[in-house]
Amino acid sequence: MDKELQEKPFSIVHIASHGQFDSDVNKTFVLTFDDKLTMDHLEQTSRQAETKLLLDALGATRWNRRQAAAQLKIDYKAFLYKLQKYGIVEKAKRGEVSA
Repeated sequence: MDKELQEKPFSIVHIASHGQFDSDVNKTFVLTFDDKLTMDHLEQTSRQAETKLLLDALGATRWNRRQAAAQLKIDYKAFLYKLQKYGIVEKAKRGEVSA
């Protein structure tokens, strides 16, 4: 599934219709067409997707954070929080991201 998400742009992704939900997150999963998707993997995948969106917006605006937030239609302070949450500014300073 990761490969498909990286290769093709999707506006909507239907992940699953069935799964198992338990009070123990380690026993919780949703079924995809070819595998089980654990909550840890879902969190990691969504984190990667959100990071890519943030970096793409920053790249498109030449790292103008206000314009990037507006492009994504999110509040500027929320945008700054997300940059901090994912360490994007610090990684950029160290040359670890390219957007």
